[in-house]
Amino acid sequence: MIEFLKRLFGLSKPAASRNQPTGTAPRRPSAAPGRSSAPDPKPQGARERWAEAAAKPIDATASPEALCGITEGMSPLEIDQRLAELHRRHNRAATSLDAKLRDEAAIMLDAIAAVKEKLPPS
Repeated sequence: MIEFLKRLFGLSKPAASRNQPTGTAPRRPSAAPGRSSAPDPKPQGARERWAEAAAKPIDATASPEALCGITEGMSPLEIDQRLAELHRRHNRAATSLDAKLRDEAAIMLDAIAAVKEKLPPS
């Protein structure tokens, strides 16, 4: 039974030989014909999407709905989720040491409040 377990878990090999490379590197599959060999674009995570949105300047003359990204086809639940996300982001930025970030946060918090006033109570 012990011999079986040793073979099962690979304990029969010396410890030094298990950590040594085998000498052959794994081969990458070649690109399919007709496709470029450029790497596929990496899917964007939440952090990358947030950084991209934060890099865009805020237009203080736009409507509150446009500032918040509210469109005609959005359901009340989607609007609530979007406003909650924006409120979390800009409420944190309102206490930033960066004056530009604080000013943008004040504009966005005012826009969020204006949109919430227009919404029917849920």
